[in-house]
Amino acid sequence: MESPPLVIYDWMVHAHRIFDLYQDYKRLFPPKKYQTMIKGAWAISLNHPIDFLPLQNYRVVVVNDFKDEDGCYWRKHEGEKDPLLAEAWGNYSGGKGKPEAYKGHRTGRNEDFWEVEKIGREYAHCYFPFYSEQGFEADDWAGLAHRLHTGERTMYLSTIDRDWSMLVDDDRNILFANTRVSRKKEFIQKRLVDNAGVILHTKHRLKVDISHPRELAFAKALKGDMGDNLPPGSPVYLFDLVNPPDKWKLENHCPDKASLFKRDMLNPEPNNHLEHIEEVRGKLPQLFDRVSSS
Repeated sequence: MESPPLVIYDWMVHAHRIFDLYQDYKRLFPPKKYQTMIKGAWAISLNHPIDFLPLQNYRVVVVNDFKDEDGCYWRKHEGEKDPLLAEAWGNYSGGKGKPEAYKGHRTGRNEDFWEVEKIGREYAHCYFPFYSEQGFEADDWAGLAHRLHTGERTMYLSTIDRDWSMLVDDDRNILFANTRVSRKKEFIQKRLVDNAGVILHTKHRLKVDISHPRELAFAKALKGDMGDNLPPGSPVYLFDLVNPPDKWKLENHCPDKASLFKRDMLNPEPNNHLEHIEEVRGKLPQLFDRVSSS
């Protein structure tokens, strides 16, 4: 029997999506009803992870960010001691500005968000492999998935994070599955993105020509990504998910956990529960309609 497609599921991206869809409901329903709705939304999202494709069996592996004790990721620590990044900041600011920490401007999430995340985490831990490592981002796990993927079945990268699109590879059956619905007048409309789609998006957004998605890291180093506080001319390794420094490859940093991740990735058995979706549809049909069409 053919193995089902593999989905690498970007946890926090989906948490924000569900929170954004249902945060207003908290004021409209009693706590138990609201929590049931949120759990139902998570059940749909995890068990139908590529919502614009028909319902089918998948192998779902969840990956998540995990800050270290300083509240940082390894890229922040590496960047702080890298003279190339300091030079890039100097060029960007004309020598007047101070370097800003990697993702240091991101605002915190409120209690309502963490309630939604907790409900989902409790459900996910019951049914799906769930991976994180202190000091690493979900991006790093996606990069590991790229390095481990055999290409014998399709691997979908379920996220809104376009950095993951550098992992797309037609020859190895790796596709970017955008969790965001494009606006009506938006130039890029396709949600399922192959090599050509990444090349087109890079040309459109960064005004850089690349010949393969893996070259996106070099394009971003050239142009910078101020959303992450990385100015033009930043070192390529701060962007590169395909081949980061050996020290910061998860298979080297935490080989035992990476081995378990590989086992879960390569497992040919589906692990999504379509019957959970049917249960939610029966009790909360309006919930199903809203999540699946968003």
